[in-house]
Amino acid sequence: MMGQKELLMPNNPKPKSKKRRSICEGINLSTTSKKQLIFTIRFIEGVLQNQGATIKDLRETITFQQKLINDTKEGTTALGEKFYEIRQELEKRLEDCQKENEDCQKQKTEAIRAYQGLAQMGKFAEDMGIDLEKACEELPESEKNKYDFKQKHTVLESGRVKHQYFMKPKKNGKGPKKS
Repeated sequence: MMGQKELLMPNNPKPKSKKRRSICEGINLSTTSKKQLIFTIRFIEGVLQNQGATIKDLRETITFQQKLINDTKEGTTALGEKFYEIRQELEKRLEDCQKENEDCQKQKTEAIRAYQGLAQMGKFAEDMGIDLEKACEELPESEKNKYDFKQKHTVLESGRVKHQYFMKPKKNGKGPKKS
């Protein structure tokens, strides 16, 4: 009597050609009983049913995964577009901030130059014996709206700064305050 293992896996060596062999080619029907044949057929039917169920489950899994991939692609594309828009906006803001920063830097430099020029002029005035406290009371700023006061600070090629101050009476007829 032939065992189940012998019936399912015959000892015949594999042929050298790459042609696929059928399972039934290895079964010797003259030595196989009806019971063994029925058992083998039922066993193979069970294997095929299990493989069919596995294939069905795998197809469902593949369909689900493909839908997930498609949804992810759509989401990724939308996020990429949004990222690009935000990046463009941030780059524009950065350019605007850099321009503002340059303007602020220029204003700061001009203010420092003006202060240094006034400080030098004040020191020069003190060296000449001028009382600055008394002179502050006589400044054009203390006599509001009587004088136009302007100052200009120019950086020379040598790196030094040239300071210029301009003051002239306004044309509204009011003259300087007399003491």
